[in-house]
Amino acid sequence: MEKLLDTYLSKMNLNRNRVSVVSGVQATTLQRANDKDAFSINSKVLWALSLATGKTAGQVLDDLVKIEEENNMTTDEIILTLTHSFKALGQTIDFDTENMGYDQVIITVDVPNIDDESVRIGINLLPDTKMTKAELISGVADALRDYDHEDDGEFYPTNHEEDLQPEMFVPEYQAIAKDSVEFLDDLGRKLV
Repeated sequence: MEKLLDTYLSKMNLNRNRVSVVSGVQATTLQRANDKDAFSINSKVLWALSLATGKTAGQVLDDLVKIEEENNMTTDEIILTLTHSFKALGQTIDFDTENMGYDQVIITVDVPNIDDESVRIGINLLPDTKMTKAELISGVADALRDYDHEDDGEFYPTNHEEDLQPEMFVPEYQAIAKDSVEFLDDLGRKLV
């Protein structure tokens, strides 16, 4: 799948070089903006796009958001989106991918101040199922807040093993401490 800016320019029958010529904004600035989501693109690039398209910067931003909402995310886009989202919260995450008949992105979130405690969440890119950026962020936030089943002072996520169809967002079934539950719940709330 094309990156957001290139997708937009293609729909407008433009390319980065043409926008650069019309606006005076360097092509390398436009290239860097291509790796960002709609709300991370700076005003200089939005202004350049508005000059090239004849739209206002607000209309350009609206168009970019609409493209994000319509498109199904790729594995690379999921990793990029989550990296930026967690980095904005001061949290780093690790990624792994697997093929289980469908692609799966696995994120690992370390819990600070708890020795060697981390949680893993599987993000399943199921066939014939679209996932937008908003659904990705909301689904990961919900999975982080899912450790609400207590057993002997330890907390577990909802067990989905009996489901016939895999869920799109699945926290690994493992016990974690109450402090970790509170941290993950707070992180999930901040993510959305």
